[in-house]
Amino acid sequence: MRKKKKSFFSRLFAGKALEPARKTLQIADARTEICLEKWVGERKYTNPDSTLEDVADDIGVSTLQLAYYFKIVLGQSFQTWRKKKRIRDAQVLIAQNPEKSIASIGYSVGIMDKSNFRRQFLEETGMTPIEYRKKIMGDSM
Repeated sequence: MRKKKKSFFSRLFAGKALEPARKTLQIADARTEICLEKWVGERKYTNPDSTLEDVADDIGVSTLQLAYYFKIVLGQSFQTWRKKKRIRDAQVLIAQNPEKSIASIGYSVGIMDKSNFRRQFLEETGMTPIEYRKKIMGDSM
């Protein structure tokens, strides 16, 4: 019995025709990741005015490529990623600097409004910054 040759579309949807494009995307994603790690290492995410466009310009990729990286590779928007990064940093600062005010910690991570910082912290951790501080300090405050 003779095998029927698969159509272009059946090969395309089987993924073989997309393999070169996938490899190109993997390389672009790896480059984006390396550049983004450098950007994070320089703590540029603490700039309160940074936008996706600013970050893309800063790390040398297109805005579309960076948006794709966040949504598809990381599974979240730039804004969500940045908020999580800032709140994780705030948790570290609260633990390391028990004498520092909550508002100044918010400023340090790029959230300039105290109530906005409180709201974001609560969304991410399930507790306010003050409750978090009390918890990690063993209620000794």
